[in-house]
Amino acid sequence: TNTSLQKEFGDISDRSHPAFLAGSNGSGSKVALSWLWKRLEGQGVNTAEMWRKVVDVCGKALESVDADIPNQPNSFELFGFDVIFDTDEKCWLIEVNSSPSLSCDSSLDNRIKGGLIVDTISLVDPVAYDRSAVSEVCKRRITHRKAGSLLEEDLCRILPDTMPRLNGEIPKRLGKFERI
Repeated sequence: TNTSLQKEFGDISDRSHPAFLAGSNGSGSKVALSWLWKRLEGQGVNTAEMWRKVVDVCGKALESVDADIPNQPNSFELFGFDVIFDTDEKCWLIEVNSSPSLSCDSSLDNRIKGGLIVDTISLVDPVAYDRSAVSEVCKRRITHRKAGSLLEEDLCRILPDTMPRLNGEIPKRLGKFERI
């Protein structure tokens, strides 16, 4: 949803509004995408084709700025894409949010955005590390700057049981994310 637009309209009490018809899959003026897909499929709309169009427009948006987004293998970024379909089922990109709203104003928000956060953490799959070893390595590196690099040895001390995923390696758990 585009939160700034949705908040403008507040709660919808019209019993014919999709947010009302969606029951627990709707709140205020929002509906769950899974509910929307089922409703559209019931009207004969090819939602798989609609999703393909969403993926296509989002992929093209990312490709258009690829050179402007530096590769940061030690971090990640979450983007929010706002799209709309016209009456001919053409997908239009409204905007891309570099900091999409994760605030929760309803149980629907809690379910959708909570799931997004869980899936994001699973996808990132942060490795366990030894905090005391990090402190010791930092202290040694600060006091002995010219002692040479012991990066591999330091990493083995800090990450005793595992190594981070290699750059380009596919994550083990994608959750509801889809590789495009």
